[in-house]
Amino acid sequence: MTTAYINRIATAVPPHNVHEAFVSFAATLLAEGTYRNLFRRMARLSGIETRYSFVNPVTTDDGSWKDEEQIYESGNFPATARRMQLFERFAPQLARAALDKLAATEAERQSITHVVVTSCTGLYAPGLDFEIVNHLALNPTVERTMIGFMGCYAAINALKYAHHIVRSEPRAKVLVLNLELCSLHFQEVHDIEQVLSFLVFADGCAASLISADPSGLAIDNFLAVTIPATSHLITWRIGELGFDMQLSGEVPGQIGRALNETGLQITRGSDPHSIDLWAVHPGGRSILDSVEKGLALPAEALCFSRSVLSQFGNMSSATVMFVLQQIMQRAQAGQQGCAMSFGPGLTAVSCRITPLISATVHNLWSAWMSLAPATSFAPAFATSLAPIAGPSDIAPPFTGSTALHPHSRRALSPCASSHYASWTWAAAMATPFAALNSGPPLETCPSN
Repeated sequence: MTTAYINRIATAVPPHNVHEAFVSFAATLLAEGTYRNLFRRMARLSGIETRYSFVNPVTTDDGSWKDEEQIYESGNFPATARRMQLFERFAPQLARAALDKLAATEAERQSITHVVVTSCTGLYAPGLDFEIVNHLALNPTVERTMIGFMGCYAAINALKYAHHIVRSEPRAKVLVLNLELCSLHFQEVHDIEQVLSFLVFADGCAASLISADPSGLAIDNFLAVTIPATSHLITWRIGELGFDMQLSGEVPGQIGRALNETGLQITRGSDPHSIDLWAVHPGGRSILDSVEKGLALPAEALCFSRSVLSQFGNMSSATVMFVLQQIMQRAQAGQQGCAMSFGPGLTAVSCRITPLISATVHNLWSAWMSLAPATSFAPAFATSLAPIAGPSDIAPPFTGSTALHPHSRRALSPCASSHYASWTWAAAMATPFAALNSGPPLETCPSN
């Protein structure tokens, strides 16, 4: 049976860190006193330090925040049509940034047979699939598939689809793009539960190559499990003023309970403690806490996911690919891993991941790229390492239409603590959706 492999992953986020500005502005939507104080406390406990968006926050003369293009004006938030115009404007820029960082050679581009795109935050036609074909000058016969409106677990579904393609057509090369502009759907609401849900949203994009070439991460044993009587807990509908999300504070508890009861089903009978690498979608700090508790995992098990949450927040479908990118940078041959995401349904989807190469080769690539100016990459070096290294740092940060935010190397490790606090339902709402860009600091996660 043919095995499919994620040969490499590249990620990109917009240039604007909006987290501090959002916390300041969002607090003004709530009445002074208990709710506003609770919101600020939940922001401090969210586990998020930075989030990136196409929205550019600027300070006004009175010290308050507004966005540079006045997209979100108090009392005049944009209609859905305007938001889709912004998606059509900014999404291709972010897609090009991630695709350029993937650094596909001319030969690789010509060998791509399938393009798969996931997004639940915007749509237009001709869409992002055509943007990819045109930007990379792919063969016009390439097969294109859009996976829409599935939310945070769409990326693993896209990997499953690519897996099936490769198994049925061993010579196929599948390019997967996961792109979300979550900050496009901010709402002017005054309910603390809804305001808290917006606290974790961010924008991001991941591009990956999947084929039968034995390098990177092998993917197999895909599984989808729906938790009974939970379909009302996450909903995502098109409204007059953007897409309306309802995200219940019951979600973390339901996930934890389900994993406690069916954990061995998710891991296909393997003891969770025997799994070396966990790529869990960081829908929020309380989501990760619930997974950790539900599967009885050690505190450091979800360090890659917590690192992504801290650096980028929740970027819906793109987020788990950011986690897999960090794992690809650190994994060792012979380890076993599990990727897992959650979404409407409630649905949990998972797959087994098996690294084929040591992260040493990948880190050589990253070290070289961190030293080389963006205009002086060595083509021969790039061409020789790209197929095996899984490059993630091939282009400068996305600013405007050219690149993306500088790579972050934090001194404080998200995995430094040996335990994590349990949170109230409000903390659950303070932690649902994330993004990424470069990878954790070297001391963040154990190298196993």
